[in-house]
Amino acid sequence: MAEGQLWGIPAGVDLWVMYYNKDLFDRYGIPYPEPKWTWDDFVDTILSVRHVGEGIFGCLTDDTLFPFALVYQHGVGS
Repeated sequence: MAEGQLWGIPAGVDLWVMYYNKDLFDRYGIPYPEPKWTWDDFVDTILSVRHVGEGIFGCLTDDTLFPFALVYQHGVGS
């Protein structure tokens, strides 16, 4: 209860948050992510900041469900 009202989050909702390193974007002169980004924009950007020899991989996720976001966005399972 909050302010006399019942609040809740429906079961089955997955919240996805992307964090990014502004210093890394600044170092390589890459614009920060924008809400209108496509997956192509995302991939182009992570490849632009990737420098494996320096231990910079562009994208890291510990969420095993991340690949499914790509699949669902392209209509599979809908």
